[in-house]
Amino acid sequence: MERSLVLLATQRALIGAITPNMKAITIDYNSSSYVLRIYFSSQPSEEEVELLKEITSEVSADIPSIETFKEEVVVTKEQSNKLERLKEWVYMQYYSPI
Repeated sequence: MERSLVLLATQRALIGAITPNMKAITIDYNSSSYVLRIYFSSQPSEEEVELLKEITSEVSADIPSIETFKEEVVVTKEQSNKLERLKEWVYMQYYSPI
């Protein structure tokens, strides 16, 4: 799976879909599967959970060769720079070390 294709499809799907509660977004992918993990500051709303499905649906439309999609929700108080990255970071809120 070409890295640039997956990153561009993900970036396009994220336009207008990032909420203030989303701390960071990381993805993993290969030729047949795609994992979207979103770190939230607090429990996501129903609308935010729906956004995850919309994001993976848009990526699916751009890359129909991917067969399996998984959305992961992680609620954490950890600082953004301490979170676990999958294959690629696609979004991270600013973290001030002060």
